[in-house]
Amino acid sequence: MALMTQGVSQFSMDGVQYNVVGNVTWNVGGHTGEPQISLQGVEMDVFSFTPIIARVNVTVRWLSTSTPSAVGSGSIVDTIQFLTRSGIQVVATNCTVTDTVVQDPVAMTTTYTFACSKITELRVS
Repeated sequence: MALMTQGVSQFSMDGVQYNVVGNVTWNVGGHTGEPQISLQGVEMDVFSFTPIIARVNVTVRWLSTSTPSAVGSGSIVDTIQFLTRSGIQVVATNCTVTDTVVQDPVAMTTTYTFACSKITELRVS
């Protein structure tokens, strides 16, 4: 079952396929570094690192087989997988819903923001 959207050809949460409305956005996480500032000025060889949490943002169409809030705020999704139209397979593991889940009954959509332990990208085509 190929679900076609603007930028994603397949999207699933814990193996359940969803139709994505709009685009999926993600970042793989990591950290940023900037020079430390001390009393003597900027220390160019000493860095302060700030972690960046891996995230996935998505808006999906409601499924007729479950309630719209089946995955709610604070829920944990073991695996999120999607394939972009440009042939990149993205796999996110150990994901937690971090923001308020937004339900839109007119468009029949739900918007999620996930914080994930790990996101990997692999070119498949």
